[in-house]
Amino acid sequence: MAAASGRFYVWGTGICLSLNNLSFLIYKLKFLLSMKKVKYLVAALLLMGATTTFTSCIDNDEPAGITDLRGAKAELIRAKAAIAQARVAMVQAKVAEQELYNAAKEIQNQRDAIELEKDKIDLAIKQATGEKEIADLNAQKAEIEARQAILAEQLKAELLAAQEATAWAEKSYQDALKAIEAAKLVMSDDEMAIMQWAQDQVEKAYTSMNNAKEDLIEAVNGLAGAIESNVPAADEVLLAVEVENAENGLNAAQINLETAEKYLALNISTYEEWAEEVEDLKTKVAAQDTLLANLRIERAEIKNSEEGRASAEALDKAKKQYADSTAIRKAAFEGTDYSKDGKTVYEGTKNKIEFAAYKLTNNAALVEEDLLPAEFAYDKVVMSVKEYQEAVKNEDTTPVTQLEEWIKDVTSDKPYEAELVAWLQRNLADWKKQQSAAQDNYDDAVEAWEVARDNYLNAKEYTKAEFEVSLSKVTGLLTDILDKKYTTDEAQKLAYSEYAAYVAELKANNQIAPSKTATDYKTLYSGLVDNGIDDYVTKVYTPVTEEFLKNACVAASKAAFGDVWSSEGVNGENPRLTVPSNAEMAEITEELKKDESAVAHYGALGTLLWADYQVEKAETKVNYAAELEKVAEALETQLDKVQDVIDAKTAEYQKRLTMEAGAKTTHDKAKAADDALYAEVDKKIKAADAQRTAYDNVLQAIKKEMKDINGANGNGTAAGGQSVEEIIQSLKENVTKAKEGVANAQKDLEKAQNALKAFQDGLYDKTYELKYWQDLLNEKQAIYDAAKAAYEKAVANLQAVVEKLSGDSTTIPDETPDTTPDETPEETPAE
Repeated sequence: MAAASGRFYVWGTGICLSLNNLSFLIYKLKFLLSMKKVKYLVAALLLMGATTTFTSCIDNDEPAGITDLRGAKAELIRAKAAIAQARVAMVQAKVAEQELYNAAKEIQNQRDAIELEKDKIDLAIKQATGEKEIADLNAQKAEIEARQAILAEQLKAELLAAQEATAWAEKSYQDALKAIEAAKLVMSDDEMAIMQWAQDQVEKAYTSMNNAKEDLIEAVNGLAGAIESNVPAADEVLLAVEVENAENGLNAAQINLETAEKYLALNISTYEEWAEEVEDLKTKVAAQDTLLANLRIERAEIKNSEEGRASAEALDKAKKQYADSTAIRKAAFEGTDYSKDGKTVYEGTKNKIEFAAYKLTNNAALVEEDLLPAEFAYDKVVMSVKEYQEAVKNEDTTPVTQLEEWIKDVTSDKPYEAELVAWLQRNLADWKKQQSAAQDNYDDAVEAWEVARDNYLNAKEYTKAEFEVSLSKVTGLLTDILDKKYTTDEAQKLAYSEYAAYVAELKANNQIAPSKTATDYKTLYSGLVDNGIDDYVTKVYTPVTEEFLKNACVAASKAAFGDVWSSEGVNGENPRLTVPSNAEMAEITEELKKDESAVAHYGALGTLLWADYQVEKAETKVNYAAELEKVAEALETQLDKVQDVIDAKTAEYQKRLTMEAGAKTTHDKAKAADDALYAEVDKKIKAADAQRTAYDNVLQAIKKEMKDINGANGNGTAAGGQSVEEIIQSLKENVTKAKEGVANAQKDLEKAQNALKAFQDGLYDKTYELKYWQDLLNEKQAIYDAAKAAYEKAVANLQAVVEKLSGDSTTIPDETPDTTPDETPEETPAE
């Protein structure tokens, strides 16, 4: 939490006069030259925004005295250019700072959304019953929690960008200060007095703004830490320290108020008496400075003691370990190596998430029906944990999201499912009919091939004499049938069997079959009656040689297995002698899948294999739900593998995150021990500093209205027309601001006490902590904005002075800015 610093804001002095009274201003500024010069004007541009135009109450007619002061102004012109450049840097720094604040609010909103997601998953886990469902939900929860880390990293990156922008602004203004110091070398004493006055006002405004800026940055860092952690980052010890700091801040505010009220109550009615009080206050401020110097010497002695050096060494060691653990955690997160002193301390490149290339080729039947794409595939992807979490946050495509999308597509309901299934079943029935016919045809072809092959292999010859004997016998048989010599059923069956054997003999011996045949005795008798015997016998003998047998076997082979086995096939002009093996048939099937026209080259076998393949496809389509389930299982298995890879690398990052937290705890303990050594002297320093600030606030409030101490006319009216009543009014304003300071300090203390009590009561959870930091950030941003506006006004005054002295302007600002950050100063209206 942002500690209540105990710092108080210095209110500046206002100067408004005409050039006719310039002699007074020169005296006043010479007096101010005796004060310490501004050392850190340069840093005044930190987080500075756009500038404001200011007016003056100086007359435009310059007396000759001022004109004579203008000489050798080249350095002033260069100083003016340097300030202009610095103000450009200031504008850019303000943009970066505003982006930081916007990012803090947006990241907090995202964090709230993540918390809502986690709550929903926690509820789903409680309601889940299946182990796989619970495991999936836990994996989702782990991934969501991992996304929190990247939010904190983003906020830290925004803070770094803002700090880089302000660093450039600081350097730009350092260059401007150097130019101003160079210009002073050629200035007269009067010019230097005017310049020093403007620089003094910038220093006072910078003090307030820088304090507010540090509180703001501390609030941003606190919010980042709260976002990054899943548990409250604070503990009771740290919260107690915040209470103590807030108490110190309130004590300092009360000292300031008491001092302000004390001087307001003084019964002083003349300028001379107020002049004496001014000198007395200067003495008191100087005394406090002396006290502070002695206290700081005392602190230095503690630091240089044996105990102080040991404590510092322990703290330094803890700081280095914390820095190393932070660097290693970052390397694990970003997938980069961390090197120190020329050596690689941690190889973060090994913690990159590597997704191997993946490819799943889908079932062609389902692809054909548009139930699946041809394949599911992605290329090799390598990402750091940070890149992966950014991809998840931005909803970019990753192997995880790709697999999840594919699984969703595969398992989702299909449109017109009932109609689709009905047509797929009809298609299956058609192919099964074709398959049955193809099987019968193939069986017949193989049977004929076997006969032809056996005849060829056995070189079986069939002579004309044998042919004529069989012809004679069958002619006599058919004559007896016509003569109705076979009257019984048994006799008729035997007669038909004898005729069928004749036909088979012809076929087996490669003779021409009769032009007509019969399937039983009755049809045979009817045919003979109608057509005569010649249509049922073969009278022409076909000579049977070895060449004839081979050609017959080749023809049967082609009919059964296709021409690739003969002619130009593997066997040339020879017939196939064996039935194709299962492996051969599988190879043919794969060829047919690629080229349907190849079916014609494989005879009856090709037709059968194509029908088999179509039936298989049709059955797959009818049962596509089961096939899709197999695909989904394969994709889920791959998703589990991918998630294992992510979990392993994320676990390494989480391990380094835990180690960093441990190192931070060690560092915090070492720092607490070191702080304890200086607790008493630091308490004294804070009290002395508070008292000094209180005296200086009163001093500035009085000086603001005392334009010409020595010129007072003794009746309560200044030579410049100012009255003692205006001094009293200025002191009243000082009291009002002091009261505001006490009220703010009381709020800080109450907030710190509430946080500690909430922790002790067990109510300090993440929601409480995040709200605390967000509220604090808003509060510190408002304070910073007001302080920045006051600071911008002081810088504008400085620029106006430079322009005046360089002869490029006719005006000098008419008042000193109020550097109190609690309220935004109003711009002086143009005259």
